[in-house]
Amino acid sequence: MTIYYNKPGRALARIMDPKVIARFMKKVVITQEGRWMWVGGQNGNGYGYFKLYGRPHLAHRVAFAIEVAAIPTGVTVHHLREPDGTENRLDVTPSRLVLLSHSDNSKDGSRSRWGCTPSTEMYRPPDDVAPF
Repeated sequence: MTIYYNKPGRALARIMDPKVIARFMKKVVITQEGRWMWVGGQNGNGYGYFKLYGRPHLAHRVAFAIEVAAIPTGVTVHHLREPDGTENRLDVTPSRLVLLSHSDNSKDGSRSRWGCTPSTEMYRPPDDVAPF
């Protein structure tokens, strides 16, 4: 089943409701390394999803909106790649999520243009990418 309500590029306001945050965190297991692993529902593409105000949202977008900032229209929340180049779609660790334009997210494909470890570029694209 594909989740369509919270498509990449749609805005998502900063989430500060303690009840929503507590319900979200019940579906997260924090590993010894400090990674937030989603253990709630998944869509057909392997991404976690979370029902927010009656509609399903991608879990990594909700994690970003809870811990970092609102997500503006026209950008996607991108998972940083693992050292082996793979993407763990159930990792919702806020420090391993970055905002990218939809076209830059699509360009990533199978290569790791944005790197595999957190850096000073974490919450903004590199300087060679036009602003959103």
